[in-house]
Amino acid sequence: MQRANPPEIDLDNLDNVPITGDLTIAEVLAAVPEAARIFEEHEFNPVTHCGPTVHILRLDETPAHCKLNDLEGLLAKLNAAARRQPR
Repeated sequence: MQRANPPEIDLDNLDNVPITGDLTIAEVLAAVPEAARIFEEHEFNPVTHCGPTVHILRLDETPAHCKLNDLEGLLAKLNAAARRQPR
């Protein structure tokens, strides 16, 4: 069963975009300035663990393809950080 493609994300207008598993790692890094630190808290380095796929790999695919545990906890922290950033 093939999954539907998520809606296209406008990287120039990331305000109020909820951080979900449908976003790519690169989109999350662009949307949330604290994302790299939050990934590190989860012992996850997108470049080391996922390599060049950060631009195509969705967050919900990372547990199977990269070394990421606790996706739900990561999403919660990323969304909290996104809400804290100035608009």
